[in-house]
Amino acid sequence: MIRNNCTHRRLYGYSTLLVSLSISLLLGITPFTAAAQDQLSETEQIIHVLNRLAYGPRPGDIERVKTMGIPAYIEEQLFPETIPDPIAEEKLAEYEIVGMAFGELVAYDHPSSSSMSYRRRQNVQQRARLAEEMMAEETSSGGAQNLDREKAARRNLLNPDISGEIILKNQPESGLELIDVRLLRAIYSERQLLEMMVDFWANHFNVFFRDFYLSADYTQNAIRPNALGKFEDLLVATATHPAMMFYLDNWLSSAPVEVVKKRLARGHAVSPGNTERRSLAMRKRREYFDQATGLNENYARELMELHTLGVDGGYTQEDVIQVAKSFTGWTVAGVSGGEPEGEFMFDPLLHEGGDKVVLGETISSGGMDEGMRILKMLAQHPSTARFISTKLVRRFVADDPPEEIIEVASQAFTRTGGDIREVLRAIFTSPDFFSPEYYFGKVKKPIELVASAMRAVSADIDGGSFATMSYLNRVTRRMGEPLYRHLAPDGFPDVASAWISTNTLYLRMEFAIDLSTGKIPDVRVDIDAAHSLIQQLDFPEPTSSQFAGVRSLAQQMGDVMMQSSEMMQVDMMQRPESSSQSQEIVDTRVLATVVALGSPRFQNR
Repeated sequence: MIRNNCTHRRLYGYSTLLVSLSISLLLGITPFTAAAQDQLSETEQIIHVLNRLAYGPRPGDIERVKTMGIPAYIEEQLFPETIPDPIAEEKLAEYEIVGMAFGELVAYDHPSSSSMSYRRRQNVQQRARLAEEMMAEETSSGGAQNLDREKAARRNLLNPDISGEIILKNQPESGLELIDVRLLRAIYSERQLLEMMVDFWANHFNVFFRDFYLSADYTQNAIRPNALGKFEDLLVATATHPAMMFYLDNWLSSAPVEVVKKRLARGHAVSPGNTERRSLAMRKRREYFDQATGLNENYARELMELHTLGVDGGYTQEDVIQVAKSFTGWTVAGVSGGEPEGEFMFDPLLHEGGDKVVLGETISSGGMDEGMRILKMLAQHPSTARFISTKLVRRFVADDPPEEIIEVASQAFTRTGGDIREVLRAIFTSPDFFSPEYYFGKVKKPIELVASAMRAVSADIDGGSFATMSYLNRVTRRMGEPLYRHLAPDGFPDVASAWISTNTLYLRMEFAIDLSTGKIPDVRVDIDAAHSLIQQLDFPEPTSSQFAGVRSLAQQMGDVMMQSSEMMQVDMMQRPESSSQSQEIVDTRVLATVVALGSPRFQNR
């Protein structure tokens, strides 16, 4: 499944030339704006709740929420553990990784030998040298065809293309499982708010995918269980996770090199008197000690700027340094066997002792406890309350988050000690949450667009279909959201400007045509149910010119694909067969569904 950027640019060039006018005439490129009104009707409020707390309504959802009442629906979603989820569980049954603990994920992923594991644990500056070293290995071993699974995975995950999209050739299948599970939950889970929050926190505490078992454990066992709990617990879970340790290089952050060497010479790792045990411990940790290069500020800076206080949260560069010193020794265990592969540990040999002063407060010298005290301080800081509340209001209300809701959310955060569930309740029950100006006022990210469209047509995926999940993965990736592969620590953005352009509108329309016409492999759609839902959502009736535009656009899309033989060869195993051929759409219900799913209103939530 190789992506070719030159081919992408050629396709986009064709598509812009051929269909930009059609898209502009058919859909417009101006985001949907609700008509001026004093308040939303009951049905509009229900639609608003389903668009914000969930990945969009399915046929029958509006009636269900109307029967139970909006307050009851919100409360239900705030306590996902009380919601039966049989359909999602059935869809996920074929994925062994679901529910696995760290050790089980390690065994499932079959990690490599200790030397391989050690060598892939390189800091940012060392990764370029690692890539060169691996190329030399390939040459000496007879070429890429002799690469084992581990070398292939390491090679490809070190080489994102210029768009941030990862070249997936030879990637372990388990890496794709993680994306499949994320998409299936978004589409089918009844616990929709939980899925929205897992997505939110996965971006807030972003780590770039490298090792499957680390990324799977990070999402399943660090973020998911804490997504609606206490922010402090979530902060600690991410701070102590090896995925974060590796991503922001804290596993190598240490006291000055000369200090570490002196400690090694004194045999300071374990209690004196047991020479054999001390020698074994030293050998196990030697590879880490040899790479200790002193203080690394990456995690400390992102902890304050992106995870807690925010860039304007009142900290200084000196605070960054002091926090970084407090987190020296927060690292990972076991690359040489005998210890769990890659689990978090505190290593006193790497820790820089002495008191630190952070945000004006003295942190007494105390080993690992220093970092824990700082996490508690940051989790309870007023700047954190406001920063997290602002991001949540931006996520659930508006790109330009209204001050009145931020204030209500911040107060809830402070009053409850960072109880995420209470902060969300404060947002959802604020009278301003249902202001007409926010109705269909947020542009959907690619995962939201894909999941909401699949839900709207009651899409039924044949169990474990590799072709279907490969297609959906490709679609979200091409729209600009390769899941688990955002390179920077800020995560994918949550504002309209990041997601809407002529090219992305083309890709979204292409997806709408493939889905509505039943061309996605192993997917059944219910056009009648979708058509009824569209009417409930008060979409305007399509005009004859829009019908003609859809037919013309489908024809042009097929022609574009035919003109690029290279793209056809690359995508042959990924695209629905008929998408590379001219399409003639006759059924007016299908045409109406395409118009609706491709419209500015459906692009919004």
